[in-house]
Amino acid sequence: MTPKLVALIQNDFRLQWRYRIIAAYIVVVALYATIIISAQDALPNWAIAILIYSDPAVLGFFFLGGLMMLEKGENVRTALAMSAISPTQYLAAKSISLTIIALGAVVVIALCAKTPIQAMPIILFATATTSIMFISIGAIVALRFKTINGYLIGSVPFVTPLIAPAALNLIDPLPLYAFILPPTAQLKLLLVGFSVGSASLAVITVCVLSCMSGAIGSFCFTQHLLKSELGDK
Repeated sequence: MTPKLVALIQNDFRLQWRYRIIAAYIVVVALYATIIISAQDALPNWAIAILIYSDPAVLGFFFLGGLMMLEKGENVRTALAMSAISPTQYLAAKSISLTIIALGAVVVIALCAKTPIQAMPIILFATATTSIMFISIGAIVALRFKTINGYLIGSVPFVTPLIAPAALNLIDPLPLYAFILPPTAQLKLLLVGFSVGSASLAVITVCVLSCMSGAIGSFCFTQHLLKSELGDK
């Protein structure tokens, strides 16, 4: 990790604190934790897995869009276009900072749910790859809008079809090839991490590869599109 990237990540955290994104999410996570602790065994593990998939794991999609809209309003991206910061560094800083927040939220939720420590790696892996994929997609969508409200409303038709394949996990048994779809694989790994259902080594392997390809592919495609806004450096 280069000093320039570290500086960008630190700046993103400052922006997120300045715009009260971190503070607001601390309150949300505290609410989730209170509900999980209060519900105890009454809250099924599949509900917690879906909660993580639909919120901490995908939160970067909405937060990234919000940050980009705020940057546009303050002409930050115009300054970035004139700087030596590359689209890859810009997107990497956003992906790392927002994914760290997502992972922190998931750790709190998992601990409140008394999740076994040995299940944490697969849960964190699924969260990280999901977060990176949706952050990257959020950046693509954000380029189409000029205001935060426009983004939040207009992004729904984009994100809904992307999340929808995760619902295939309701089918049991699900064919192995279905897990080639990243959303299906992402939720499956979270369900496995929370001991919901079973999965063979082949299923887990395909899910891991699918999650990785979704994150890497989305990131590479997005940083290529960002060259039109930040320049090719």
